[in-house]
Formats: sequence, C-alpha cells, structure tokens
Amino acid sequence: MTQQELFNCATESYQKARGLVSKMNEVVASVRKDFNPKAGYLKLDIIVQYMLLETALADGKFLPIEGEFIDKITDSFDVINLFKDVPQGMNWKWFALNRNYSHIKDTIVRLRSMAQEQMQDFASMFALVDAAFEDYDILGEMLGYLGEIAGCFTRIDGSHDEREVEIATAVVTEFLTKPWLAMMDKVKK
Repeated sequence: MTQQELFNCATESYQKARGLVSKMNEVVASVRKDFNPKAGYLKLDIIVQYMLLETALADGKFLPIEGEFIDKITDSFDVINLFKDVPQGMNWKWFALNRNYSHIKDTIVRLRSMAQEQMQDFASMFALVDAAFEDYDILGEMLGYLGEIAGCFTRIDGSHDEREVEIATAVVTEFLTKPWLAMMDKVKK
C-alpha cells in the first residue's frame, strides 16, 4: 500500500471509532444532562495521537511522515497542545519533533501522565455504556479500530517494525483496556 492508501485506511478506521464514540455519547447524554459530548471526541483524539506518538518513537527516530500522519489523523484535539504546558521553551510542531527528539524524552514521560489522566475519564464513562449492553462488545470494537489505525501507521515509513506494534498495543492496553475493564467490573458488582 502507498502512504496515501495507508493514511486513508487509518482515517476510515478513525471515523468508525468517532462513530462509535458518537453512539456512546448519545447514551451518556440521555442519562447525564451535564454531559458534554465533545469530551468523548477529545479523549479519543488523545489516545489515538498519543498511541501513534509512542509508536513512532519506538524505533528511536521520529520521521516527518509520522508527524504529518499524527497531525492529520484526528478532528477534535491535537495532543501537541499538551506540550505547550510543559516548560521546555520549544515551539512544538509535529513536523519538528524529529529535530527535537533528543530533547523530548523527558517531556514524553510527563505527557504520558497527562494523557493517561484524560483516558481514565474516557474509559470510565464509556465502560458504563458497554456494561449496559452485554450483547454488544463496545470495547472490542474500539480496540479493533485502534488496532487498524496503528497497523497502518507502523507501515507508513515503508517498513514494519514489530516493536512498534508492541508499543501501540501496550499503550492501548494501559490507557484504555485496563481502566475500561476495571470500571466494568465495578459496575457488575
């Protein structure tokens, strides 16, 4: 597949994930009048971009094509904005991360905790919806879409590095799957 075909495939999966979030937003909004449906989209974008950022850095380099992919894949939020809260004195742009790679390792650790906090809310909110629909595996569907996005991304640089796949899986497991399942267990008790 060409880079454009890989990006199109990932974008299609991202749009399906947004559609799933939209359905979950409707359910949550029907029971919580103070619910802001934009929150689900923002948190989806955080997990997608953070997953891709960690994946891109797995091989020790950050290529401009990876930055462009991460920049363009999402609609509601750009994780690069979280860098602005980190005092590094740098002008953060996706295309420039490859030039600043040696300076961002510590920043990525701090970004990880910020992103993880956001994902706790996302997982908790939507795990409740998932628990209410026992015959529909919402988590499984979301994981499928995220896996497709990551699979396309790991080949965008012309190679396929198994380490990148492992990193994407680890990020999704830690940020989404574990808190989601923990909340579902609480609901079932």
